[in-house]
Amino acid sequence: ADSLVSGIENSFKDNLKGEIVEGESNNNYGAMFSRDQEGFSRGDEDITKMSISDVDKLQTDYLNYQKSIGREEDNRSAAMGAYQMLDVKKVAELMGLDPETTIFNQETQDMMADYYLNYAGLKEFQAGEITAEEFNNRLAEQFASIETTSGKGMYDDDGMNKANTSVFNLIK
Repeated sequence: ADSLVSGIENSFKDNLKGEIVEGESNNNYGAMFSRDQEGFSRGDEDITKMSISDVDKLQTDYLNYQKSIGREEDNRSAAMGAYQMLDVKKVAELMGLDPETTIFNQETQDMMADYYLNYAGLKEFQAGEITAEEFNNRLAEQFASIETTSGKGMYDDDGMNKANTSVFNLIK
């Protein structure tokens, strides 16, 4: 019975991740924050073949590029990958992954997404300790594409993001 339960839990988690990558990047594991990508000299590099440390350096370069074209600090993003992650190196280290040798490919990104899901309260939700609404809204704090239960995104007013995905039907 344990394997059945973990199978159901994993399929829920996989379905949730599927909705998130669809909303964040249209399932593009090589995605980087698109607004300023075209003018950025490194904007066409393949992040899925880079180490996490190299992605981290690319993020720094991208933020510096945005600064150089006059973007204010609160109007810059270097979100990377299918889940549009910000702190890739920090999260990798917290998960015990070696940023120098771990490649930021689909497998790694899917594994790292678990960190964000757990941070948002996946385990507490599955244990019945938080409501579906609370879990949904905590996910919306981690992923700008996810709508809160009010139908808006947490970051809709930042000038960079607009929520486009509801996962509440999947969760509740």
